[in-house]
Amino acid sequence: MTSLLQDHARVRDGLVLLAFVAVLIAPLPSIPRLLTYLLGAVVLCSPELWRAVAGVRLAWCAVALLAYLLLTSLWSDGPGTADALRLGVRALVLCCFVVALADTVARDALHFHIGRWFAVAGGMAALAVIANFLLDAPPEGRLHGLGRVHNSVTAAQAFSVVSLVALDAVRRVPTRRWRLLCGASAIAAASAVVLTGSRAAWAALPFGCAVLLLAAKTPSPVRFTGLLATVGAILALVAAVLLANDATRDVLLPRGDSFRFAIWESVLTDATRQGLWFGRGILTPDDVRVDGLHFRHAHSMYLAVFLHGGIAALLLFATTLGGTVATLAGRLRHPDTGLALALLAAGAVFWLTDGRQLVDRVGVHWWFFWWPVATAVGVGVRARGIPRMAGERPQARELA
Repeated sequence: MTSLLQDHARVRDGLVLLAFVAVLIAPLPSIPRLLTYLLGAVVLCSPELWRAVAGVRLAWCAVALLAYLLLTSLWSDGPGTADALRLGVRALVLCCFVVALADTVARDALHFHIGRWFAVAGGMAALAVIANFLLDAPPEGRLHGLGRVHNSVTAAQAFSVVSLVALDAVRRVPTRRWRLLCGASAIAAASAVVLTGSRAAWAALPFGCAVLLLAAKTPSPVRFTGLLATVGAILALVAAVLLANDATRDVLLPRGDSFRFAIWESVLTDATRQGLWFGRGILTPDDVRVDGLHFRHAHSMYLAVFLHGGIAALLLFATTLGGTVATLAGRLRHPDTGLALALLAAGAVFWLTDGRQLVDRVGVHWWFFWWPVATAVGVGVRARGIPRMAGERPQARELA
């Protein structure tokens, strides 16, 4: 029985890894989607995973957030029942992903199996897009990605994740060969981020790296929280000073604010007037028109959550975020918490200027939000002393 459970665990690990890599390189968006459907089917057939996760309070916070966002489809304008059903399937697949990734954390398999291979595959994808950029640069001069990260903004976010995962893997992998591979991947991914020209990524990646370093060097939760707040305040102050100066602002923002302030004002006004407490509904069209230009969404995850679910959704979102940070900061010695905090920190910066909805298909926002949430749930499973979800904990020497 233990052998069978471990085989299922390897299948789940493999599907998670393949889905992540497919986001970066698959030519069709249906490929990573299909892999997550397969993962969902495997997880649904593994009741022991659900029993273990059900004992963690944070898991119920995440379920409440998803359930409420789905509930808002009842008062959404526009799309009908079929769209609500598709959204429900997407949320179920997302829950299965969180459960599967929490299982890898509980088994200490995330940083051994998934992290190192995702880092290397992501580094190779970064080299491919850099070569394509150098051989045939797009007219706007910004690096684009492959797969589901085909534009410069999502490419910057995706390769920021790859860089953070690779940097974390450098500390975790047991051999010099793996350290060199992961180090090279981190450099390649960071170079791709620079070439995208995304100013948000230029701020988010250093902040994520700082959090990763703090988590590795500061075992005390109280001291880590204080240092994190200090680093965040310093970076925010530096950004404010640079943006206040005309010379540096033109360098940092050569395209101006890209209509962000006008978009946010329009979305905030719309949401406040028509759905302050409970939102306008997740299926309500969120297109914005500014000065005759058409923008497809709110370009801020925080505003998107407010638009879809109102103050109620923001409170659930903040509760889930706070619970995730508290759980991770309280278990800094766990090998997976530093990376999860770094991803969450980088995501918090990216969400200021981008983001459409939390209930999305597999992609960068899974990495910035649901990956840390799943890590915190897995850490909670371990902390409660719940039996292993898929067999005995693998030993580092066996996985090296």
